[in-house]
Amino acid sequence: MDPKGKYVKEAAYAAVLGWKNALNIDDSGAMPDKDKKDMKPRPIPAGQQKMIAAFDTYIKYVPDAPELVKIKYRKARIFYDYNHFDDAVVLFRDIVDKHVTDELAIYSANLLLDCLNIMGKYKELLATVEKFLGNPVLMKDEEFKKQMIASRPTAWWWKPSSTRRKRTTRNVAPRTRPPRRPFPDHPKHAERLYNAGLCFQNARLVGQAIRVRQQLIEKHAKDPLAQRALFQIASGYHQIASYSEAAKRYEEFATKFPARSSRGPRSATPTPSALGWGSSKRRSTT
Repeated sequence: MDPKGKYVKEAAYAAVLGWKNALNIDDSGAMPDKDKKDMKPRPIPAGQQKMIAAFDTYIKYVPDAPELVKIKYRKARIFYDYNHFDDAVVLFRDIVDKHVTDELAIYSANLLLDCLNIMGKYKELLATVEKFLGNPVLMKDEEFKKQMIASRPTAWWWKPSSTRRKRTTRNVAPRTRPPRRPFPDHPKHAERLYNAGLCFQNARLVGQAIRVRQQLIEKHAKDPLAQRALFQIASGYHQIASYSEAAKRYEEFATKFPARSSRGPRSATPTPSALGWGSSKRRSTT
C-alpha cells in the first residue's frame, strides 16, 4: 500500500516471519538429506509459493537488511528441495558471489555444485570448482578447501562415458593424478596415484608412470597398491631397456613379497567409479 512508508521494512519482514512460522521453515543452514532417485522438478505447493512471494517483497524493499542473505538462502532452498535446480543455481551463485563472507556462502557453494552435477552441466561445474579454488575467502574454510582440492582431479570423471571415451589416456592421466600439493590422508589418494600410473603406462609415458608409482610407494608404503606399483616400476624400467634398474626392482619385489614374485600383480584399468565422489568403496585391484 505504501512502499515508501516508514513501516515497509517491518511489514516485509513480518510477512516473511509469518510464512516461516506457518510452514515451519528450517532456519539453519544445514545441508539437506536429498533423495536423488527422482530429480524431476516437482510442483511447489501454494504455501511455499506464497513464502517465495514474501521473500521477493523483502528482497525488493529491504535490500540492505542484515537478514538478506538468509532470506535468499531460504528461497534457494525451496527451489532446490523441489528440484527446480535452474532457479536454485542462480540464487546459490548470487550468495557466493555477493555475500562470500557470510556463513551461508559455504553451504550455498556446496549446493551450487550439487545442482550443476545433478543437471549434468559438467563443464560449468569444473569451471566453478576452479573459481572456488581461486577465492581466498572460501579457501579460509579448511574443510571446504580440502574438498575442492580433492575434487579437482576427479571432477573430470563426472562427464558422461560417451564424452570420456573420446579422450586418450595421454589426456586422462594428468587429470587422474592428484594435485601437486595433495592431501595424502584422502581415502582415495593412493588409488588415484595407482590409476594415474596405469594411464601414463597406457599412453606410453613410461617415465611419468614410474615417477607417479614411486610417489605411491613413498606416501602409502603399507597400501596393497604399493606392492603392485613396485612390480610395475620394475616392469617400466624393463620396458625402456634399463635392465640394471629393472633387475634391482624385480629383486626388491621378490624379497619383500615372495608369495607373489612368481607371477607379479596383474594390472587393472581405472574406472570412473573408482575415481569419483560417487562411491566410498575401494576398487578391487586383484
